[in-house]
Amino acid sequence: MSTIRSQSELEDLAGRRGRLRGHFVGAVRLEGVEPIGVGAYLLRVRTDAGTLEETTLTDEDLGNGLLEPVEERAPLVAGGDFFDFMEANRITLAYAHDPNFAVSLSGVRGLPHQITAVYRHMLPQARLRFVLADDPGAGKTIMAGC
Repeated sequence: MSTIRSQSELEDLAGRRGRLRGHFVGAVRLEGVEPIGVGAYLLRVRTDAGTLEETTLTDEDLGNGLLEPVEERAPLVAGGDFFDFMEANRITLAYAHDPNFAVSLSGVRGLPHQITAVYRHMLPQARLRFVLADDPGAGKTIMAGC
């Protein structure tokens, strides 16, 4: 990156990130520039920790390349937000990959014989009219909901 060498270049850097060698550890965001006399500037910067700091630079400092702009990076996404995003997409596309999607999505957990009856025997057939004539308590209501 090129270094800043004039007042106009310094003012153009306002709102961007830069590295001030010898003043701050790491890069800072330049919040404001104010001339304070001939050849001197008051810089208000925000550090990576979020604190607002002030420092002064002179034309000599600018000529020596003390202030160097830093290329902007996109901020990283928090892990929890990324997980929520991926989980929402997984649920959105689950119907295309999960043959038992209706059962997976509902809060009701069917027993193996109920899942097998519905997804292996009833749904693959062309007609969808069936009589569920199982014994009492076998889970006919659960199978009808699957």
